[in-house]
Amino acid sequence: GGEKIDFRRELLAECSLTADDMDKILILDGYDEIHHRVNQTAFWADMKWFEEHGYKVILTTRPGYLKVPETWGDYAEISLRLFDEEQTKEWLSRYQEAGGRILPETFRALTEPQPDEKYDEIRRIPIMLYVIANRNINVQTVTCMGELYERVFEGMKRDKAGLTAETLDRQYLIAQKIAYQMERKAVLAVSSETARQWCGDLFDETFFSSVYIENSIIEGRWMLEFVHRSILEFFAARWIF
Repeated sequence: GGEKIDFRRELLAECSLTADDMDKILILDGYDEIHHRVNQTAFWADMKWFEEHGYKVILTTRPGYLKVPETWGDYAEISLRLFDEEQTKEWLSRYQEAGGRILPETFRALTEPQPDEKYDEIRRIPIMLYVIANRNINVQTVTCMGELYERVFEGMKRDKAGLTAETLDRQYLIAQKIAYQMERKAVLAVSSETARQWCGDLFDETFFSSVYIENSIIEGRWMLEFVHRSILEFFAARWIF
């Protein structure tokens, strides 16, 4: 909802901490998802409180959402490496060569430099390229990441609209089993045959092929790991319901 968050109180309660706890490591993932519900002055006062109590803080966010005050002390900023224009063109070309379909106007918008760099944040994130291409999203009508996600989830809802509650429940269980085994065995790619062994009678070939990319054109260990984590997050959030 739109209510404001009392950040320190909520965090202490969520983690079962008291005001006397010291020397913890806090991992605050996805600050961009709550930034509009946090009073900035109060937030940085809370950060200072945690620092004074010996905490180390690791905070993740998409670009542009976090404004660190000039008065803040020592901190390290680490940015993920994004695709450049040539890598974007190469990836999309390989996507098409592998049989993937993409709207011509989307291909142009993602590969040709834009005067206002409106699509820069979108077109340079590898997983977003796959999402845009796979969902046939016309990015010329998308103005921000939030709107892109809205389009993606609307498409997912339409895809699942005709399925029964029982089918959705089974698909969620399949995703859980596959994700659990991938984590347990420390693998980042899995064949349908292996997934079938893990899931038994629950297995659904259509569902597997629509979510897990068996012959992936996304290469490299770190990239596969990113995709796997994204799948885990999708199902942890139970978007399928």
